[in-house]
Amino acid sequence: MFNTARNLFLLIRGTCAHLNSSRGSRLTEI
Repeated sequence: MFNTARNLFLLIRGTCAHLNSSRGSRLTEI
């Protein structure tokens, strides 16, 4: 259970970081 939650959290965090790196200004503005 803990492993799954941790993996999910890291996955979401990684996705957010990737999106921010790709188009952070646009997402932040909108």
